[in-house]
Parts: sequence; C-alpha cells; structure tokens
Amino acid sequence: MKITLPLFFCALALASHIALAVTVTMRAPSLEAAAGGAVEVPLELAGASGIGALQFELIYDPAVIQPDTVTRGALAGGNALIDFNPNNAGRLIIGVATLDEIKGDGPIATARFKVVGQAGQSSTLAIKSGEAWEGASHQAVLVKTEDGTLTVVGSAAPAWLKWLLIALGALALLFILFVLIRRKRQSTPAQAPTVATTPAHALPAQAAPTGGSFCSYCGNPNVADAKFCSKCGKPLAQLAT
Repeated sequence: MKITLPLFFCALALASHIALAVTVTMRAPSLEAAAGGAVEVPLELAGASGIGALQFELIYDPAVIQPDTVTRGALAGGNALIDFNPNNAGRLIIGVATLDEIKGDGPIATARFKVVGQAGQSSTLAIKSGEAWEGASHQAVLVKTEDGTLTVVGSAAPAWLKWLLIALGALALLFILFVLIRRKRQSTPAQAPTVATTPAHALPAQAAPTGGSFCSYCGNPNVADAKFCSKCGKPLAQLAT
C-alpha cells in the first residue's frame, strides 16, 4: 500500500490532536423526589482544565418528570451564558459558553423538573451527545459521561396546606401578643383620679348677722327685722328666723 506524503502528514496531525486532547467528565446524579413536587438536578463537571463552551443532552422519562427551567451552576462562573431547549419530550438540550475558562470540579448547570410520576416510578438521567471545547485553543475536548437515576417517593404537601400552616402560625403569634399585652395592663395598678379640693381655711367665712335670718331661696344672711332678702329680693315674712 502506497501512502502519499500529504496523506501521511494529515494522519499524523490527526493522531497528534487525538493524543493531546483534554478529557472532562460530565455527571448526572442519582436522587429521590416527592411526587407532585419539584426537584433540582445538578449536572456536574469533573476534571475541567480550561473549558470555554459545552453542550449536551439530558435524557429523561417525560411520564415521570417534566423540565421547568435550567440555571447556571457555580462552576460556570458569573459571566457564563446558558441556554436550553425543552421542546423535545424526553430530551433536554443544554448549552454553556463563557469567555472565562471553566476549571475544576462542580455543578456546571442545574435543571429543575416538575415531578409528574407516582411514588415508585423512576426516570433515567442520562447525558448524551456531550461536546466541549477549550476556551483558549477552541480545540475539542473528549467528554466522558456518568448517568444517574431519579426515583419518585411519597408525595409533596399541597400548596394550600403550606399556606394554611403559615396562617395558623400567624394567628397563634397574634394570640400570644394579645395575652401578653392584656397581662401587662392588668398588672399595672390603676391611679385614682385626682380631685381638686379647696382647703377649709381658704373658704370665705359666712355667718348670719346677729338676730338675722337666712333666705330660703338663695341662702343669703339678712339682718334682723328684714322683710325682704337683701340679695334676691324674696320676702322673708314666711321664713323662720
């Protein structure tokens, strides 16, 4: 078999690229979720050494869980952009890109699902079609995957029950405050109202003239032998002296 020189160099360049390719591992967890609730599935990278972009598919059972949203993971950094496509049932496509290099181990994205299955059912969490590229050289990175499983257990408390418990807690707190305020008021002694009195020595002295009489109408003292009250003018003839 005769190999031309250009073909030889092409094969050599390809072999060098494969030999020097960086490897990164993507992991999906195995976890449990309550029926009727929601669950967050962290998707992790391990051994990242300068990733600039990646995309992959998360395969799941749409009869057990349904995608809600996807948020950026801590390992991606604050400047990373994330996008996802939930329109194909059973396949959640996720892409991450950043100008900062992604290095180390940790969650690259978090997928939130609604749990629609019943207790005892389970769904695979399989990572497929994973691709990644280095940030500096833009060379492809070999992606290894580790799949997980989600198992449905029990059932989540309905939303109305949570709000009912919150309302009952608020009412209990108000009742306690009412009792404390009432006890404080009962323990405070009531002060008797202050009545302004005039000392006896401050009252003007009033006495009937010697031998006189008091008017039965106004109480005015009159001199002896007076026919009419000197103050109100009422007759004194009928008054006892």
